[in-house]
Amino acid sequence: MADENALLTSIGAVPDPAREGLPYWTFWLLLCVIILLVFFIFLRDKDLRRRLSAFLSGAKRRMMRLRLAARLRREKEKKAGLWKELGRKAWCEDVRIEGTEETFRNLTSLEEERNRQQAEWQEVYGRIEALETARDEARKLRRAALKAEEEARRPLEERMSELLGREKDLEKRRPPAGGDGPKGTDVPLAEETARVAADILAVKAEIERFREKAQETHRAHDDADRAEERKLREWEKKKEDIQDRIIDLKKGSEPLYESLGRALDEARVEHKELALVYFQIDSVERAIRDLQTRIEKLS
Repeated sequence: MADENALLTSIGAVPDPAREGLPYWTFWLLLCVIILLVFFIFLRDKDLRRRLSAFLSGAKRRMMRLRLAARLRREKEKKAGLWKELGRKAWCEDVRIEGTEETFRNLTSLEEERNRQQAEWQEVYGRIEALETARDEARKLRRAALKAEEEARRPLEERMSELLGREKDLEKRRPPAGGDGPKGTDVPLAEETARVAADILAVKAEIERFREKAQETHRAHDDADRAEERKLREWEKKKEDIQDRIIDLKKGSEPLYESLGRALDEARVEHKELALVYFQIDSVERAIRDLQTRIEKLS
């Protein structure tokens, strides 16, 4: 065995003993050394520190500018809303200044048209309510008519059930084919059987007539329901169209209110109903100037 191992070793067939890797703590030691070297380089290189500081400072300024710009936009929107409120109050109180005559005429025209549309909306709404009430009443009457037809058909169905039972009893009483039954019983049995069969046919025809009538009634009711729903949809569409026109008229008046409020803000007409809005506008204007100054300093 020793000779065999020596032979294998001489020709390189036996693997080398397992190599030992670096200890685990050596990796962390080298990593700490690298971090310390980077830190010392950063402390000694003033230009690198200045560039990094400028980069971080620039990013911070950009973020602050974005936040301030968003706040500035909100304040401007708030100011526009206050102008609209000021114009609306001036319109309600009939506070006029020179140069706003056309604005008042346009607002008057829009207000008259909106009042007309609202009156028409009320009329259409009342019409829809009346149609819905009439539809519900008509449906009640139709259901009552169907119920009455079912009640009228029920006695016939009960009569049919009796006749069918009678027919079965007669079938049981019929003598077997080729048998010798008692004399004098075949003729009355046959006559009664024929009479029951005739009654069954008559009642069946009457029930069929009632069923056909019920089907016609159902079809008529369905047609009436569809006609009523179609008419209601037409009036609902008309109501929605009027609502859209009212909304458009309201939207059309907003720029006029803003224009009137802007003019009154410049003129500062003395009026007790406008004083609070003037104060709110001044507060928003101060906030806007402050934000604009801060944004300019960050540029």
